[in-house]
Amino acid sequence: MGISETCSGSTACTIVLQYVIPSLGAIASCCLCISPLPTVNRCVLDRKTGSTNTLPYALCAANSLVWITYSWYIKDYFVFSPNVFGYLASLYFTLVLLPISPPEKQGTTIKALLGLSGFVLISVGVLVIADVERETGLVVMGVIANLVLIIFYASPLAVCWKVIKERDSSALDALLTLATAINCILWSAYGIALGNYFIAVPNGLGLVFSLFQGFLIWRYGRAKQDVEGGGAYTPAASGLLPRADDDDSVKGEMLQAK
Repeated sequence: MGISETCSGSTACTIVLQYVIPSLGAIASCCLCISPLPTVNRCVLDRKTGSTNTLPYALCAANSLVWITYSWYIKDYFVFSPNVFGYLASLYFTLVLLPISPPEKQGTTIKALLGLSGFVLISVGVLVIADVERETGLVVMGVIANLVLIIFYASPLAVCWKVIKERDSSALDALLTLATAINCILWSAYGIALGNYFIAVPNGLGLVFSLFQGFLIWRYGRAKQDVEGGGAYTPAASGLLPRADDDDSVKGEMLQAK
């Protein structure tokens, strides 16, 4: 079922589902995309990353890249635009932090960035050069996009377990959790309206994670103030841009690339 079937000829409904919701989703994704900037600037000024993990930034770049290629197949500017922004931002964060990162983190980050990016580009290249049918290409790239997204889902589980164990939600950022939930709602609605569950399902899962984090914030409260303002890593299909505080937990936000 697509937008025309959902709206049954209603012009207002069509405009809202086809233009308003994805536009708001793209704006929300771009806002989440730049959320790591204060943390990155602090690291640059200190000339060290401390416990800030650079790996999620590289994973964000790969995640945005795969959604960019998927947007080519579905010919959707609303998916394409925020993920281009997310790719450039996450690549910038990665390249800025790499020179001041510990050697062991540099190697892991570079391998992840090159490995996943290479996998995405090779996959697209094979599909195009082999002249694979468009419908088959859509399925393959949709599956790859969601598989890359699975990598991000492990991180919030680790952070949430830490919150439950310590009975302290300081590791979670309430505003970012709320923003991510709104972002996921918008993109889930757009995916459902299009009948595209490669977009709807991962954002639906992202919404579940956000609601769970919101519950933890409500349940445990903040035993101490997180002075660095790190947020929990909350994935969304558009793209992921992480934030991290001064412990070893990976924290951040996903920009939904659709």
